[in-house]
Amino acid sequence: MDWLVIGAGLTGVAIAYELQRQGAKVQLVDPQQPASQASRFSYGGAPFWSASRPAIADLFAESQQIYADLSAETGLTLGSDRQILLTCSHVDHIAIAQDLFATLAQPPQLLDRTEAIAQEPLLAEGNTVAAFVNSHPLYDPETVVQAYRQAFLAIGGQVCCDRLKAIHPQVQGSLGTYAADRLVMATGASSYQWARSLGYRWPLYFSHAEILETPPLDLRLQAIVMPALQQRFQIEQQAGQYAWDSDHPPAEFVSILDAGAVQLSDRRYRLGQISRLAASPADQLSPTASEQSIRSALAPVLPAVSVLPGDRHHCCVSFSTDGLPIAGNTPEHPQIYWFTGVSGPFAWVPGLARALAQTWLQAAGDNGIWSALSPQRWMSP
Repeated sequence: MDWLVIGAGLTGVAIAYELQRQGAKVQLVDPQQPASQASRFSYGGAPFWSASRPAIADLFAESQQIYADLSAETGLTLGSDRQILLTCSHVDHIAIAQDLFATLAQPPQLLDRTEAIAQEPLLAEGNTVAAFVNSHPLYDPETVVQAYRQAFLAIGGQVCCDRLKAIHPQVQGSLGTYAADRLVMATGASSYQWARSLGYRWPLYFSHAEILETPPLDLRLQAIVMPALQQRFQIEQQAGQYAWDSDHPPAEFVSILDAGAVQLSDRRYRLGQISRLAASPADQLSPTASEQSIRSALAPVLPAVSVLPGDRHHCCVSFSTDGLPIAGNTPEHPQIYWFTGVSGPFAWVPGLARALAQTWLQAAGDNGIWSALSPQRWMSP
């Protein structure tokens, strides 16, 4: 086997498919049940408008084309065109958000309260003073992963369900030992533990995400609704200040709630999101308290949505403190490649996986972005 890919969430199935499509022999090993994957509980939005440099804009354009090709190849409908409304509840938030958006490829348009409610009639009049709007395609997370997996198998890829126990010097699973020339760690939140097992102390962490998911409902939410100033990005930037590697870390470092909602194409809602930083990946949280917190935060923004029936779900989400994915290998373990820490994965992953596969297989040079994504960006010369 040429490549072994660990992890069958979005990043894992995408890179496995691209490596196989470009001529390698690939085995995909899924170490967990889909119900615990971050891909499963994502909103599925693709912020193609948020590219901060030309190379990223090119990757995002490639992602859009790959979605179209995958849909044609598998016969599955992967997504739909939507608008995102980024709401402001205070006047002084407007200028701050404008400054943040000004450097992006396609800054969103500012709407006043009346215009925002015209875009999304379920918005509460009293809470929203303004909102930013932009085109924001919505992909069904489970269907996208299914499409990649289906396409991967159709071109000869192999899949094994096993739980990883060790990756060095051999790749050891619960069911046996795996042999391949190279290994890709597309392991999401557990990448934190695997990296540390090899001695790396990159600023790669994970958050505990909590959402509510409803059954299919007739109430129609036209736009994706999220706050313009999201606290999640702030706590991710500050994650390194906490004692992750302590023998006795606190049960929780920090917790925030960004009140947002999305309705998927099958009419299910996902509501949230609570994000917590805690060193243990175990779900030790109170489902009842979390559900009430999400509903209370949504009530001033989307009152009709806040009372919809639904169940609380939990997963862990990988991120890096500079907001960029980790993609590449290191001189210490050149056979081990990493593909993790992707924020905004439904915009990044398809195009990035295709470019990575080409670079890794052909030993291509830096195209202007690889050094920014490599895990070596944090390592001393």
